[in-house]
Amino acid sequence: MNIRLDSINSIEDIIENLSDEEKELHHELIVECRKREVQTIQAGITTRNNIIRLGNAAFHIISNLEKIYRTSQNLEQDSINTKNRIMENKLRNMPDDKFFNA
Repeated sequence: MNIRLDSINSIEDIIENLSDEEKELHHELIVECRKREVQTIQAGITTRNNIIRLGNAAFHIISNLEKIYRTSQNLEQDSINTKNRIMENKLRNMPDDKFFNA
């Protein structure tokens, strides 16, 4: 058997180039290879699906982190505004004698 590796896409590509005698001689190996080829294809499909799910999860995580960041920015600004209002009220309500001596 003399075939180019770049022309092999599946175990069937190899098997079709075997003689009947070689097929009979390697029957158990051929059965095992066919079974493993199916498992490999299934694993590839599962991997592809998991990568898609992982990408979706990453998108949701990033989206939630952006929401958290915006919320923290808003809270920071609200905190600054509240602090400024409190200071203004303290200054307005401070008696004149304490205001000038401060």
